[in-house]
Amino acid sequence: MPDPYQWEIWEATWVHEDGTAKPRPVLVLTSTSHNFSATKVWVAKFTKTKRDAQHRYEFNSADPSFPKTGLTTTCFLYLQEAREIDKNLLLSRRGQLSSMAALMIGFTIKGLFKPPLP
Repeated sequence: MPDPYQWEIWEATWVHEDGTAKPRPVLVLTSTSHNFSATKVWVAKFTKTKRDAQHRYEFNSADPSFPKTGLTTTCFLYLQEAREIDKNLLLSRRGQLSSMAALMIGFTIKGLFKPPLP
């Protein structure tokens, strides 16, 4: 299994809180250099469910850059639901984000993890 690059979309075994699991598309959030040396990576899963939440991103199937994601239908990503998983739960690479989507999500992540002001 190749190591994942940041901003790639992978099919992963997603373990739910009740212990059940099923394959789900996920976005790799951790840096590529981290991913090559670590056994765990941070990911956020894609879902078809739209709900009001901060840091929600929509990936619309009508967008010209959508085909390169490897996703099959309009879906949403919620950064607050990101979690660390074992790399062995990554099953196959599906695609990648457009440069613009990666830039927007990257800025959001940096803003979320800023050290507090003194």
